[in-house]
Amino acid sequence: EDSFRAFEEVLDISSSHGSDILLLGGDLFHDNKPSRECMVKTMNLFRKYCCGSRECMVDPVDVTAMGNPAYPDEEQIVNYQDPNVNISLPVFIIHGNHDDPCGPGQHSALDILSSCRLLNYFGKQANVNAITIKPILLHKGDVKIAIYGLGNIKDERLAKLFQDRNVQWEIPPDSSEYFNILVVHQNRPLREGKNSFPVEKIPSHIQFVVWGHEHECQVEYSREGNYDVNILQPGSTTITSLVAGEAALKHCFCLDIKFNPESQDHKFRCKEVKLNNVRPFMYSELTLEGNCGATEADVREYLEREVEDLLERAKREHPNPAPGM
Repeated sequence: EDSFRAFEEVLDISSSHGSDILLLGGDLFHDNKPSRECMVKTMNLFRKYCCGSRECMVDPVDVTAMGNPAYPDEEQIVNYQDPNVNISLPVFIIHGNHDDPCGPGQHSALDILSSCRLLNYFGKQANVNAITIKPILLHKGDVKIAIYGLGNIKDERLAKLFQDRNVQWEIPPDSSEYFNILVVHQNRPLREGKNSFPVEKIPSHIQFVVWGHEHECQVEYSREGNYDVNILQPGSTTITSLVAGEAALKHCFCLDIKFNPESQDHKFRCKEVKLNNVRPFMYSELTLEGNCGATEADVREYLEREVEDLLERAKREHPNPAPGM
């Protein structure tokens, strides 16, 4: 219930803000094969917040990066181009490591939602031995956006693909006229001792990266080393494990992009929006040695005091928790 409550808050924020699109960085589902109850609840939320009479003002120019590569003959359109449905909030999503495609036809649970026109699924690869990352091109007035997506690939395999130069970027000849966004769902280089998506392999024309997979929410977008690319790590919307990274406050983010006619380029502003319907979670590591006496009573008193401090901190940081929390 925590995950549905948080996801509904994101959908509500996006809808009430009048967002042009909602961009999700993977792992919509925690399981590769979500239960029927989970699917029904998810579809009902998409229908409630993403269907309606509000006109979508974003013009799709090239959306061939969408769809299932196993069926190349299928017509590739964004869901709000379908005359049989009314979409007011288009959702664009890649798959993560939890809801990745598998089995005959390499289908993901996201393919079901895409077939129902509830979202736009992109970033799937037809051949994991040689991949091509191509963009979705969208226009709104003078604003031109290219969204490159790479659904999760095993980090070891992806590292080998980069090493063997089997990763190709399909870059339009007029890419300089676009605000170029990359959405990935991989380990970040910050993870020591693990394979990760190498930032140095991100093409220089990419201006903004939405980095999925990492659960810790980092409010400020950052730059990795000396590379000139802005990286946003929005984190997960719900807590799935008892680790320090999950204790950071959860947010979604509003990315506002405008075209500057004087400089003939795009400017952006990224603003965090705190999620209020997330279960409070406090995390602290304690060292007994030197902080309390040696008796059982001393240890108990010290631990109880620390727990009480965490509870007080939770009340300050989460003054109005959602019902049931």
